[in-house]
Amino acid sequence: WHSLFLSIDIPAHVSSAAHHLHTALPRNALAHLRAATEMKLDCARSDKPPKWGGEGSFRNTSAGLSSKIQALLRDLPLGEHAVVFSSSKEGVLHLETVIKAKGICCFSLFTGQHTKTTEESVSSWNSAKVDASTTGPVLVVQAGAAASGLTLTRSSKLFLLEPFSRQEEEQQAYARLHRYGQKNDVHVKIYYAPVSVESRLLFWRKRSSEKMATAHNSSSYVFTQQHFEEEEDSDGGDEADMIDSASLSSGDNGDDDSTKKEDSLEVGEDNMRTQFLLGLVDEYGNPTTEVEGRDHTHDAARSMTSARRFILD
Repeated sequence: WHSLFLSIDIPAHVSSAAHHLHTALPRNALAHLRAATEMKLDCARSDKPPKWGGEGSFRNTSAGLSSKIQALLRDLPLGEHAVVFSSSKEGVLHLETVIKAKGICCFSLFTGQHTKTTEESVSSWNSAKVDASTTGPVLVVQAGAAASGLTLTRSSKLFLLEPFSRQEEEQQAYARLHRYGQKNDVHVKIYYAPVSVESRLLFWRKRSSEKMATAHNSSSYVFTQQHFEEEEDSDGGDEADMIDSASLSSGDNGDDDSTKKEDSLEVGEDNMRTQFLLGLVDEYGNPTTEVEGRDHTHDAARSMTSARRFILD
């Protein structure tokens, strides 16, 4: 990323000054942010780029819009209902602001929203009139609890603003449209940023699915026939019971050891996944960067702490 920043010229009118509070942030990175958003870094949430100011002027500019949102605006269909999912509430609110500013009919659903407001949004979106010459209407939904139980079969176009950290939430999003009552083929498009957590997440999923397919194909099953014998009273009966009990006890301990081993492997796989998503290791667990004289054990522990905070954020 540092090489990429250096390879792209910063416009002459853009300031390369350091941040007045977060002085450790690279100046060239801040300058590129200023150039992309055309805004100050310490602006308020309600502030907008200068080009948004005039009446209807925002509809003809991409200032302050990420490449993802620009692509989404190009892909939204004309004269059709569309559904957009995002994993965060902030993403939903930001996207709703942009879509409405573009003059597109838009409704939103997110966690913390009043139940009545949610019902009204879905109802209004369903009943909104469609014009073949205009985009929308669009329903922007936060993945997870806010999407639970929804029926959105009015639309057959689904857009995911980013790959979700939990694939189950993506499947839940698909199921909102692809369910009983849907009359058309459902088309899904997922946006992701290359050379980022998002692209590595998709790569890891593909790798995991291939490993599972290979393990399934190589599995061998052994079937044994059980033989039941009549119980016989003999002097060795008690001894046999003792042997059976001991064998059973031994088997239980083996199961416990096996369970602990499986748990340990799962934790190790989860740790490697987190480090891979952050670009700290490659797909085989090898460090992506080597610095001479560094304590890699300490670095790995510190990186894992940061990684978990990042994933939670």
